[in-house]
Amino acid sequence: STSYSSAIAKSNAANKSKEPDQVSSVDEDYPFVEEPSDDFFCPVTMGLLLHPHLTSCCGNHISEEAASRIQRDGGACPLCNKKDWSTMLNKGLQRQVNSLRVFCRHEDRGCGWQGELAAFHHHVNSCPMRDGPPMTELVKLPVYREAGAFPRLSGAISPHSSDSGTILRVN
Repeated sequence: STSYSSAIAKSNAANKSKEPDQVSSVDEDYPFVEEPSDDFFCPVTMGLLLHPHLTSCCGNHISEEAASRIQRDGGACPLCNKKDWSTMLNKGLQRQVNSLRVFCRHEDRGCGWQGELAAFHHHVNSCPMRDGPPMTELVKLPVYREAGAFPRLSGAISPHSSDSGTILRVN
């Protein structure tokens, strides 16, 4: 029979040889549709648990990055202070994190996409709005030099004239 510790060691070795699952950046801020539960954040790094590891000693979750760093340095479990501890990737919790709903990072440019966190980087890298200017940027129009020649604008747009042209700010 295989012990719990050796099963964890085998799981960790197998996971280190694989590419990280779909979402990669641990320090990234994601534009969530709804704020995720605190259970989806590492109590050590405060980052999103993209690769959540279950601790053998107290059954809590910490990030792969925190677990690797602390174990490499020979430290105790940061949550219960037990010296003899190990971790194992919790794929069930990882699936839950990857299914969190997010908006496109280019929402300010007019993209209406929202989807699962697992698809976020693929969408953002291929988003048709990624190279466009944000909708809040200034738009230049020709200068209207004659008094009263400026067309009527709705209250959502405010004009500002200069020698280089008329600038409209979308409010």
